[in-house]
Amino acid sequence: MKKKYLLSTIVLSLFLTAVVTNAGVKGKILTKAEAEKLFGPVTTSVTITSSALEEMLTKAQDNIMFMIRDGKLYTATSLDSVLTEGYVKGENDVFHVYSKSVAEALLNFMYKETTGAAEDGEVPEPVKDVYVEMREDVMTVSYGDYVMEFGSPCPPYCE
Repeated sequence: MKKKYLLSTIVLSLFLTAVVTNAGVKGKILTKAEAEKLFGPVTTSVTITSSALEEMLTKAQDNIMFMIRDGKLYTATSLDSVLTEGYVKGENDVFHVYSKSVAEALLNFMYKETTGAAEDGEVPEPVKDVYVEMREDVMTVSYGDYVMEFGSPCPPYCE
């Protein structure tokens, strides 16, 4: 009986893993404090405006991709659709893929926080800059107090 239960549990776990993996959502939003704790300090950072990210997202169907090479940010919606002018594919290039919906949620989190009045009645200044960052082993995208991570490397996971 225990073997049957264990086998059923393993099969169910594998099935759920396959379903979640195929769901296709790439990325998760964390607080800056959580990101610091999980991934360590930022080692490299490139700044773009939130309006530039919004513009990129209008061109994306499902995903947005980022890569920092030699201090320059490259963006794409697929390997065949690099948005950054002058991009020449390097032998070891790896983009980090995030779902469009997660990137939009990142912008919306901060938009909601910066458009309401504070307790003292003052309206905070909207956050304008987005930071695409490399940490020790991961890329993160920060906007205000929130960080997007858990993207997929491309290659091999480009879709």
